[in-house]
Amino acid sequence: MRAAVWFALAAASTYAVCEATAPRPRTAAGSHAWALAHLPRSRHIRAGTGRSAVRWTATEIEVQPAADAQKTIWAMPPSLSAGSKWFYDVDQALALNGGDVWSGQRVTPSQLHDLCEMALSTGAPRPVIPQFHPSRRWLWQQWAGTILRRVLPREVLFNTLFATVITGLFRAPGPYGAWRASAVNALMSVDQVWLLASGLVSFTLSFFLTQAYTVWRDVYVVVRQAQGRLNDINMLCATSAARQMNGTYTPEAEEFLTTFARYVRAYNVLFYASVTTEFAPLGTPAGLKELMGCGAITDEEREALLKTTNAHNTVLGWMHNMAMSGVRRGVLGYDLDSNSRAALLKMMLEKMTALRSTCASVPDKLSGRMPLAYTQLVQILSDLLVLFSPFALIHSVGGVGAVAGTALVTLFHASISSLAKLLLDPFGNMTWGANSGISINVATLIKEVNLSSERWRIQCATLPAAVRRTMFAEYDPPPFAGEGTERSGSSVRESGEGGRGGDGGAEPGREQDVVASIEGRWPVSTGGPPGPPK
Repeated sequence: MRAAVWFALAAASTYAVCEATAPRPRTAAGSHAWALAHLPRSRHIRAGTGRSAVRWTATEIEVQPAADAQKTIWAMPPSLSAGSKWFYDVDQALALNGGDVWSGQRVTPSQLHDLCEMALSTGAPRPVIPQFHPSRRWLWQQWAGTILRRVLPREVLFNTLFATVITGLFRAPGPYGAWRASAVNALMSVDQVWLLASGLVSFTLSFFLTQAYTVWRDVYVVVRQAQGRLNDINMLCATSAARQMNGTYTPEAEEFLTTFARYVRAYNVLFYASVTTEFAPLGTPAGLKELMGCGAITDEEREALLKTTNAHNTVLGWMHNMAMSGVRRGVLGYDLDSNSRAALLKMMLEKMTALRSTCASVPDKLSGRMPLAYTQLVQILSDLLVLFSPFALIHSVGGVGAVAGTALVTLFHASISSLAKLLLDPFGNMTWGANSGISINVATLIKEVNLSSERWRIQCATLPAAVRRTMFAEYDPPPFAGEGTERSGSSVRESGEGGRGGDGGAEPGREQDVVASIEGRWPVSTGGPPGPPK
């Protein structure tokens, strides 16, 4: 009975220490704002000396103190709009917005401007994840970006102190010394159960870490695939743009590529604004206004984006329409025949469709990263194993060994558990894992797309003489041309069945309809594909 009382007292002191050392956000809104930031929705909370009723909606908070009949409604708490911290809401997708639907609103104008400058920067990006050197000595010397800074010294020190208290209860001299010494022998069964459970817990934690890394890796691969689709689209536009006789872009093609590259950057920024808390302010009305001021979008485009709930997909629709109109007007694929232009358009639209589906899978993976029951079970198993470590080890290795063993068990198991939970937050959206150094550097991903959006246009701006000769010189029909192609001057005339532009050799289906629609809107002369613009 006394052992149970001592154990209850130790557990109570443990909870008190954790509660006292837990960080609490401080805001200028007083007790009401602190309560709003800490408790889940639809609860009655204690604020000061009274009791307040709080009701959440998607866009406002209603606070009604019991001592005051007048209620207050905030569309967005002004005091919480800059730099304050909120507690998470599990009714939200925590890996997307940290459990805070207003994560993009609490930013000062200067912070918003700096964030916009970083999102539109084309400077040299840092590595997307912290890099490492395989040297053993170098790895042992690292602290930043490691899991050790997460568990040391707080978790290990606290559990070590807990083990010291438990050891003192059984080993320290004083009253009931004989009874306490005999109680150590009674803990032999605890030692045996602890040994059996430690293997199960270690295996469960290892498997949990593997699954968490799989989620992190899947998200990383998906965002890299989205980046690759954007590069593909930029390459297709730059290489198929209309050119003059000297190999440079026509003025119309130059304007097209510049506008298209700006839409690519806007799409990328707005996409990450929808899946990260770091860039979420750029998706708000204030953020769109700041993007307009930085030249990322125009005022007309900002007004259009304010009417939508999915801004990046709206920009993707603009890119889709630009691609179709560019092919139709000859800005893209100007020197191709109708079949080749249809193939180019089809390829670009397929890339954009793949881009949409790839980006849409990111929030799906983040919101379905891991079931609650699985994560809770792993946490309970890990905590119970660490909690009973001093009771199990004091019989077999003594008091000093129990304290040291508890520290090692905490270091190993808490490190694995914490690392797995950090990996389940790939973008570092939750404040629990902020600045851990383990999340993906989203700023690097955005900068890389900013650079690639202009790289293809600049690299393909001029063509060497050898390439120009193959594009603009007179050419003979290919030796493998069928009987349906006949020579007319220096061009290839498409006629009869089996020719490149004839309907007889075209496959039925959607592509044939696209070809017909393009031919109807942009007819090709019977002399073959159009030559370069004069």
